[in-house]
Amino acid sequence: MSDTGKASKATAHYRPGTAARHCGICTMFRPPHSCISVTGVIDKADLCDYFKRKPNMPWTGKSFAAKHNKGLSGPAANKAASIASAIVRGGGDEGVAIATANKRVKNLRKRGLISDRQHEKMETKAQERREHRTGIEQSTR
Repeated sequence: MSDTGKASKATAHYRPGTAARHCGICTMFRPPHSCISVTGVIDKADLCDYFKRKPNMPWTGKSFAAKHNKGLSGPAANKAASIASAIVRGGGDEGVAIATANKRVKNLRKRGLISDRQHEKMETKAQERREHRTGIEQSTR
């Protein structure tokens, strides 16, 4: 171990990774080129003996919605899962991937480019409440 508390690349047996095992999907990798356990510049395509796969990768629409945004279902949940999984596969941080996916799906909804049943129900109920309030206001005038 070095004075930073990290192992050298030689000690960690740093080497080229595979599609199934590489730094980009390891819990210790920190984009763009760092690791919490190994010193030096780390390539997300490489691998060492300390590899530990990030859990739940990739997400499904159902698993993403259940854990990270219960307001999603259907196509919106699938899109969010797809976005988050792509970011993580590319070496991105899981927390950033979740936040980015939720934000992008929210923007797609606002622009009318994606919807889901639950969101549509919420919007319909909100519209009905607005119409009801407007009707009450007009009848009291």
